[in-house]
Amino acid sequence: MDTTLMPLGGRPACLNEVDRLLPTSLVSPALHASLILPEGRKGIVVLGGRRPHLDAHGNEEWRWFNVGATASETREAIYRHNPSFITLNAFTPRPQRGYDDYRTGPCKRVANVAAFGAVWLDLDTYNKAAWKDASETGVVWEILDRLAQAGPRLGIPQPSYIVRSGAGYHVVWLTEAVPAKARQAWNALQTTLGDLFIDMGRDKAVMPASANLRLVGTMNSGNPVRMIWPSTVGEIVRHSFRDLCRAAFPYTPEQVATYKAEKAAAKAVRKAAAATRIHSGQSPVLTGQTYYRTLQRDVEALCRGRYPHGVSKGERNQWLLALSTVWAWTMDPKALRERIAEWAPHLNLSVATALTQAGSVIRRAEAQDRSDVPLGKRGRYPVGPKKLGAELGVTVTEARRFDLRMMIPAAMKRDRAAERQEKSRRARGVKPRDAMQDARLAIGQQALSLMAQGLNRAAVMERLGVKKAYLDKAMSEARAVAAAASVPKPKRPRAEPGIEPASEPVEAVEAASREVSRYIARDEEEAGVLEGCGAGAYPGPVHDVAAPHRDPQPAEQLRPLGGLSRSGPYAGRVPVVPLFLRHLHRA
Repeated sequence: MDTTLMPLGGRPACLNEVDRLLPTSLVSPALHASLILPEGRKGIVVLGGRRPHLDAHGNEEWRWFNVGATASETREAIYRHNPSFITLNAFTPRPQRGYDDYRTGPCKRVANVAAFGAVWLDLDTYNKAAWKDASETGVVWEILDRLAQAGPRLGIPQPSYIVRSGAGYHVVWLTEAVPAKARQAWNALQTTLGDLFIDMGRDKAVMPASANLRLVGTMNSGNPVRMIWPSTVGEIVRHSFRDLCRAAFPYTPEQVATYKAEKAAAKAVRKAAAATRIHSGQSPVLTGQTYYRTLQRDVEALCRGRYPHGVSKGERNQWLLALSTVWAWTMDPKALRERIAEWAPHLNLSVATALTQAGSVIRRAEAQDRSDVPLGKRGRYPVGPKKLGAELGVTVTEARRFDLRMMIPAAMKRDRAAERQEKSRRARGVKPRDAMQDARLAIGQQALSLMAQGLNRAAVMERLGVKKAYLDKAMSEARAVAAAASVPKPKRPRAEPGIEPASEPVEAVEAASREVSRYIARDEEEAGVLEGCGAGAYPGPVHDVAAPHRDPQPAEQLRPLGGLSRSGPYAGRVPVVPLFLRHLHRA
């Protein structure tokens, strides 16, 4: 594609006079790699692709491979391995786990980035209906126009080159080698540029620093990967990273440095004021450190209070994890080790065992500020009072007994919040709610009395010195209290004296048997129960099997079978079936 617009700013990326005359449509993979990692720059690029491989059964399958190469090794690595992808940032020549050489197994993690060499965009226009059928020229001019109108100063430098990746587009700004410590600025610039092209299918998956893009001169699903802008290699420029940041951000690096210095000075002033306040006996200013120190004090007080003679064996690992996790937020790694060793006897652990079991917490504390450790393994373990309180089973009694401030049950938290609110109201001079309600009720009753004497609302407001909304509320409450007092209390109905309800006559039935059985309790009060039975104590089949007096088992050894009686005079009692009736019960 031929365009007359050349990239603005920067310096030529290609220093070879012969290659600079070459049209960009004829750029080879080796020349493309030399633009990304020029001669003399430290670090390696990672080349990747797919190649056939025979599995254990002799079947052919395609597997991904990565190879590393320095600036002087890229040409040979491309000819030998025929890769399709390349990273645009340089990595430290270090092998990944399981490999001995970076050439065959390079470490392509973000934490291993040695220097940033470019910022880029991957536009998948085929996923957007508005750009799916757009021509290459139209897409290129749209990209350049947006960049010319973007930024706080109206104008972001044009990209170094644009590549037609097959179905999408790669937009790349080459830069000098930017140190890895500028990762935050690099991420911010990458995000700012990407946000300009969201509607054109910006691919967020290709935005991390470890991502790779397609090599110019290779194939993508039958489509050639070629550079379509600018026209010649000599027009490709390498931008200054600082200039890109100035154009894209509303602030300059100098302003950022000044802002950080001012924030640090303000923080030092706050710390000094907090120290003075604490020394004078006043409440300290709440910060992250005071938060975790208070949580640390709660965990230690609960452990010593619940286990004054040492933690039991079944819970010492849980307490070691809880204590070490909280300590890691307030101590450096050296102090953390010393505190774990100090508490090891109370946890019924040896010092070596305690340090070993808390090794993960210690390693994360040590890796907090190290850039060579992956982000997923940095940072302390998250911890909070709600989670710790639930895991350690804090009760209301323990919270009050050990004076816990943060690890408290929800009921205590509500009560303390109400106490703090009441204390704050009193400190601001606000009257108690009860007193305010009584005063409002008195004003409402007085207003009703004045209005009954013939005064209108305006006159009542002027005499009492209140506003309309306050007067309406006071009168409404006074009316409600008066209405509640005027309602008579319901009285309990009384029975007529000397008149008792007549009872129905009950026919007396002579009992067939008055013999007391040791299987059915018979008290004097329950005598009527046996006398009211229409049958004998036991039916005929029972007496045929065995008489009650022939059962050799003592009465207290009888086993209850069945459930409780639900009705009758024996309601709530367990029916007892003797041994000589069990065959009838089973039948």
